[in-house]
Amino acid sequence: MLSKRISTAIVCSVAIVLSGIAPVSAEEVGGIFAKANEIAQARCVKIFGASIGRVEGYGTGIIVSNEGHILTGGGVMLSGRRIMVVMPDGERYQAKVVRRSQDLQAALLQLINPLDEKVPIETPDFFELPQESTADKGDWVLSVSNLFKVADGREQLSVNLGVISLRTKLDTKRGTQDVPYNAEVLLVDAITSNPGAAGGAVVDVDGNLVGMVGRVLESRDTRTRLNYAIPADLLFKFYNGQPIN
Repeated sequence: MLSKRISTAIVCSVAIVLSGIAPVSAEEVGGIFAKANEIAQARCVKIFGASIGRVEGYGTGIIVSNEGHILTGGGVMLSGRRIMVVMPDGERYQAKVVRRSQDLQAALLQLINPLDEKVPIETPDFFELPQESTADKGDWVLSVSNLFKVADGREQLSVNLGVISLRTKLDTKRGTQDVPYNAEVLLVDAITSNPGAAGGAVVDVDGNLVGMVGRVLESRDTRTRLNYAIPADLLFKFYNGQPIN
């Protein structure tokens, strides 16, 4: 019975990948992943900011506290004067950058209260960041993100189904990358490296956060992209101001 339900989810995932941009409901993801999808959808946001040339000005973020703190990928999107965050219910807030991580190519944002900037925006639905990773190779995971900007308001985000392949050290500073990264990553057997996906949640079948989709890393030699996630325990360190490496 479990195998049949997983097969159903895989078929759904293939349809998502082939269509490229279609958001799905919890029912379409399959019964076994419905809880994880529901949890992730309630804790992920759409982010809109600056763009330069062909570099997109949109992305995804994950809510990580009850006071409006959001983790997302770094980059051009956060360099403009205005960063707009759209909550799962469609509510819109401006946000400010609290700090960045060069090693993780990630950023911590905080929502701005339009009535009083000193009073934090309450966000009761948020991911608990784990101090230690519970993810292991072979684990099924869901990637929830706003790839290709399929959602602008209350629409649900896109979902990809995959498997954790490996946790390994990645140092793109030694290569020819324009985007340096220097920390461990979770390699994921799913198509996560798409415009707008950075900052999306990678969760296990119970909806626990195991990682965050990283920025697009593409080899100049092979023109291939790396599908990976920043491990949740490293996000915990970054959020709490601890050394990453």
